[in-house]
Amino acid sequence: IKTEKDLEKRFKKDFFKQKQFLLEGLIEKIKISSNIQYWIGPKKIDFIGVSDQLLGKDCVSYVGNIFPSQINQMPYIRKKIENLSLKFCNYLQEQKCYGLIGIDYLVTKDDKIYSTEANVRLNGSTFAYFIIDNLFKNSKGIFWKVINLQRSSLPFKTLFNHFSKFFIKKKGGFGIFPLDIELLDSTGEGEFIIIAQSFSELDKLNNKIKILN
Repeated sequence: IKTEKDLEKRFKKDFFKQKQFLLEGLIEKIKISSNIQYWIGPKKIDFIGVSDQLLGKDCVSYVGNIFPSQINQMPYIRKKIENLSLKFCNYLQEQKCYGLIGIDYLVTKDDKIYSTEANVRLNGSTFAYFIIDNLFKNSKGIFWKVINLQRSSLPFKTLFNHFSKFFIKKKGGFGIFPLDIELLDSTGEGEFIIIAQSFSELDKLNNKIKILN
C-alpha cells in the first residue's frame, strides 16, 4: 500500500470485521539481518556472540544462522548495534530481568539500522554457540552455519550412514553436527550445524547435505 486512500479501501475490503490488527512498515533493500546475544546477570552482562540470520525466499522467514557475522567487517555498524543492544540490556538488568536475550537487527544497503525484535529467551542459534564452546577450546577461526532440512521423511540412521564421513565424531573435529532431529524420522524436519575452518569449506559441506532438501 502506498497511499492512505489505498489503505482505507483495503481495510474496508479485507479487515472490516477485525477489531484489532497490527500494521507494520516494510523495510526494503536489506543487506544483513543480524542477531546479537547476551547473558544478563544481576551484576554483569556477558556477550555471547553475533551471527547473521538466513532468510527464506520471502525475505522474512527464518531458515538458519551463519557465523561470523558480516558486521565484523563494518566497525561503525557493529559499534552502533552493540551500543543499542547494551542500552536495552542495561534497562532489563535494572528491571531485574535476568537471563538470555537475542536482539534481531536489519541493516539496509544504505546502512540504516533497524531493531526488529528482542527475544528474551533461548534463540534458534543459542545452542550452536554452546555446542561449539564445548567442541573447541575457543571460537577463533571457527565458521559455522545452522541449517534446516525439510523432506517428507528421512530416518536419521539412513542420513548418518549416507553422510557418515562428514559427521563430527570427536571434539575439535569439523563437519556436520545434528542439532535437532526429533522430527526427522516422522516429518523429515531437522536442524544441523555445519562447522568448518573457512566460508569456502562451509559452502562445500553445505552443498553435500543440501541435496537432501
